[in-house]
Amino acid sequence: MALRHVSLPNQALLRLLNEPQGYLVENPGTDFVEIASYNLRTHLDWEKLVPKKCRVVVTASGNELGWKAVDIYDVSREIQICQREWGGTGVQRTLRGPWTDFPLKNYRGDDVIAVRVKGSSSTEDITLYVVDLQILYYG
Repeated sequence: MALRHVSLPNQALLRLLNEPQGYLVENPGTDFVEIASYNLRTHLDWEKLVPKKCRVVVTASGNELGWKAVDIYDVSREIQICQREWGGTGVQRTLRGPWTDFPLKNYRGDDVIAVRVKGSSSTEDITLYVVDLQILYYG
């Protein structure tokens, strides 16, 4: 039996928000909006990471029953990287979005990424506790 080399991905975790008491986003509306009053932007050098797949992991709540979402957005290239949708009220812990293929193929350094949120209506408030970006990469 011949052994073969299999390149397994590494995993990176980037904690973008950690607010044990919760960070309230009042009435974000039904389209994704960046949270302007909280500094949730960071710079990433995709060339050094060479990501293959990514997902967002969220602990959050909303005050209405409908579907709401959090996403990670590459501001520099104006493209959504990944998102997680959920429904219901009350705190939802460790909501893992699906692993998605990384949407950028031409890696370059120092992109700006941001956390965005949307509610199920124009009156829903979203409370964020934890927002993580998980990245599978080869390197």
